[in-house]
Amino acid sequence: MFSQYRAFLLFLLIGIFSCAGGPRALAQSTGAVTGQVVDQNGEPLPGANVVIQDKQIGAAADENGRYRLSGVPVGTHALNASFVGYTAVDTTVAVQGGETVTQNFQLGGAAMQTQEVVVEGQRGTIRTNQTKKDEASVVDVLDLQTLERYPDQTLAESLDRLPGVFTQANLGQGITGTAGRGFKNSFIVIRGIQPDLNSTTVLGQSLVSTTGDRAVALDVLPANVASQVEVVKAPTADASANGIGGITNIVPLSAFSQQGSFLSASAEGAWRDEVGTLSVNGQPINLRARGGTQFGPDDDLGVAVTANYKRDAFTTTLIQPDEWREINAPDFPDGVTVPEGTRLEQGRSNFTQFGGTANLEWHLTPDRQFGLVTSYAQTVDNQRDLQTEWNFSDDSFTDRSGENFSDDELFDPISGVSPRDSFRANIGRNDKESDLDRQEERMFFAVGSSEVRLGAVDWTTRGSYVRAGKDETVREWQFNNSLSEFDGDPSTEPFVPDDDDNFESIVRYDGAEVWGFPVNEQAYHDPSRYAFDGLGIDTKEVTSESFEASSNVRYNADWLVGKNGFVETGVRGQFTATTLDAERVDVSPNPDDLLLLSEFEMTGTPGDVQGLPVGPTVDPDRGRELREERPTMFQSSRDDVDSFLGDYEVDETIAAGYLMAGNEWGKLRVIGGVRLENTSTSATVNSFNSTTEETARRTEDNSYLDLFPNLHVRYRFSDQLQARVSGTKTIARPNLSQVAGSENVSFDPGDRVNPGVVAQGNVSRGNPTLNPFRAWNLDATVEYYPSASDLYVANVFYKRIDDPIFTRESIRQNVEAGGVTFQEAEVSRPVNANSGTIFGLETQLQQTLSFLPQPLDGLGIQANGTFIESNLEVPGREDEDLPFFQQPDLITSVGPFFIWRGLDVRLNYSYTDDFVTQFAGAAPQDRFLDARETLDLKVTYDITPNYSISLAAENLTESPLRIYQGNADQTWQAQSQGRQVWLGLKGRF
Repeated sequence: MFSQYRAFLLFLLIGIFSCAGGPRALAQSTGAVTGQVVDQNGEPLPGANVVIQDKQIGAAADENGRYRLSGVPVGTHALNASFVGYTAVDTTVAVQGGETVTQNFQLGGAAMQTQEVVVEGQRGTIRTNQTKKDEASVVDVLDLQTLERYPDQTLAESLDRLPGVFTQANLGQGITGTAGRGFKNSFIVIRGIQPDLNSTTVLGQSLVSTTGDRAVALDVLPANVASQVEVVKAPTADASANGIGGITNIVPLSAFSQQGSFLSASAEGAWRDEVGTLSVNGQPINLRARGGTQFGPDDDLGVAVTANYKRDAFTTTLIQPDEWREINAPDFPDGVTVPEGTRLEQGRSNFTQFGGTANLEWHLTPDRQFGLVTSYAQTVDNQRDLQTEWNFSDDSFTDRSGENFSDDELFDPISGVSPRDSFRANIGRNDKESDLDRQEERMFFAVGSSEVRLGAVDWTTRGSYVRAGKDETVREWQFNNSLSEFDGDPSTEPFVPDDDDNFESIVRYDGAEVWGFPVNEQAYHDPSRYAFDGLGIDTKEVTSESFEASSNVRYNADWLVGKNGFVETGVRGQFTATTLDAERVDVSPNPDDLLLLSEFEMTGTPGDVQGLPVGPTVDPDRGRELREERPTMFQSSRDDVDSFLGDYEVDETIAAGYLMAGNEWGKLRVIGGVRLENTSTSATVNSFNSTTEETARRTEDNSYLDLFPNLHVRYRFSDQLQARVSGTKTIARPNLSQVAGSENVSFDPGDRVNPGVVAQGNVSRGNPTLNPFRAWNLDATVEYYPSASDLYVANVFYKRIDDPIFTRESIRQNVEAGGVTFQEAEVSRPVNANSGTIFGLETQLQQTLSFLPQPLDGLGIQANGTFIESNLEVPGREDEDLPFFQQPDLITSVGPFFIWRGLDVRLNYSYTDDFVTQFAGAAPQDRFLDARETLDLKVTYDITPNYSISLAAENLTESPLRIYQGNADQTWQAQSQGRQVWLGLKGRF
């Protein structure tokens, strides 16, 4: 495969050496001008324009307000710095051959004074607008001041404000989980593309997931860790191609982002509207600080730090009906569906987050700058869930003879009531569970950088080390009502009608809600009717480490009768090692000692979930004490199979190189390039033969080589109006759990044909040879900037995504697995399918109503909307018109605001349409996350120029997180969480 790109590799090497060695002669006849552009408060103005008036030489300031003009002829020149809404400043500079002159600018004055509302309340918006305007590709930007204007506690919540972006809750397995987890916003979805198909970087260096897979949970990082966050939706060749939806790039706080020293600190306390009957421990608090200073003989050294500590606690409730199915009985009309059971939960989470970032920089000269950013973040989440699970219509229930009950036996209509409204379930089993779940997530990263400028050449080198991990321990107690009269071996079979302890239930059917109610409430609420069934203790330890280095060389030159031209090339290498170590211990009752829920004060807090009775539950703390007091009542054994199959190891190596060039011809700017990436994986696969109980471990390798061309064109009709067109190719590598999935084999011993040969059986396995998702992307954008703080954007985008990954079940011949050869086997494994397409329109509006009389001129609105149409070919369902994974039809955010003197009021409404979370074999089993809307409010008042108070309210609508199966009437999970109000004080120095 490498032979296909031999010419490109040779071209790349020639480009590196030519860029590194060619500028010496040119450097003697030209020089450079560098510096920083700030406002009257010393804060940077990213995107400010600096121009040599008598030459066609100019540049825009970066995110720290720093600019550089290269290739300036020797002599004295008039220099102009300008920024929309500020008074321009003129000066002169004398340039010598081969030297760099430093010239800083501070803008202010009359133009600023006439727009007090804009400057004071919208300073962050002005900067991000200008940065977006001057970016090389399609990028959305948030800076720290904008982040602080909203009630966001994490980076994930902050990015929810950007067009085409919404956050996905972290609910454990995929998009579902337990009540104690709540629905904290953790993962970033870009243009409907699921989180594991996007990527996250710091200064362009990749972060790794704390969960041992691809998706990076940004709720681990506080909102103040960054001075700027960029969501790149159309990457250039110098950026990683990993991210079909986009790349989230974090820019840390810099001491050189402002002139002089700076410090700010804030403290917040919260009140929560609790749901359910569980109480929380401790008062929520949130402490943050950030600051920076410059020191050294010439203030050439700088250090910037951030620190945070957050303690939070909340309660949630959850209702989860089990799989829905249609009742097949003569007395019931067609179309009457019922879940096989219902789970009710009350959850509580006590959450702690702390961490800090340090950025040490040495600006030896304007042409030689070095830096080291280090950061550590940790979260600890202690969760408790009290549950009752009621199975009342499972078609797998069997009688004492082992025969399945028919629906005629399971259900009876109620006299005088339509079966579509209410009917009786005759058979049921009730489980009482309690979970204690402790999760600890950690992330550390260090990024070193070197930026050296030699005449017209810029040489940038970066290296990084990232270590992320998660430790989780879950203890799940289970009691249930028993068919065997509590003989120490509780059965998982249901009660039948002639049992004295049968918990007969009535199921009410009223469309969106189907819940069971006990007829015999006295028995249902009696803890002596439940016997100990078991305790499962699961532990997982995940560790991911990444080593990455990159080196880029850029040669700046005006060529082909243009200006601001460049040629750039570079290389990158990354090695990532991920391990997951799982253990399971099963604790069962001692047959000689019966343990009832009513004994030893084992009964936990009873209560209800939205009016539905939970009944007695298990106190897990008392359970832990009882195991220590009476160890003979319990039998513990390690589950070697689950422990073995839960482990995996994956090593991944990525080697990349690129070549890109750009130039401007008047109002037209063109940047194009090509990137080459080679990916190699080595996965350890664990195999278990459940028939022979034999285990095995092997290593499987895979590699693939990809070429990523891209082209970005911008035409600036005027200083206010411009258009862009971008064409790119991107990639998303398979999830590590899919690559290293364990292999589980089973067959009937009677199907052995010869030693090592079996006629038929079942095989479940991962797929180390999976291809990545590959996407061709097209963006066409029109941007209008009527003023410094106002913005109108419309972006049409199209994606063709090849090789999406599904889990497929198929009959195959001559399958080798588990140490045997199957003549025929039913194989379940993730495979690549055909393709899917996504077509969408992103719109963005920022408008300050400055034309109104005071104080109404402080009114404004920030809004965005994304409209999406998608299509996906699902194996086995090719004739159906199905959307792509997690693609809502509409994503929108509307945020009116009012700024007057020291008052800043911002309301934000967000809406995400429903979308599919899981495709099944047929439409009735598909699962969807229901449409959800949220409303947040933040009010900030500047008491003095240095102190402010704030009031922030989150989840004002108390919108539940709801998943449904098949159609919107069939709830699969509904989770509720209360509103929260934060009161804070902030100081700036």
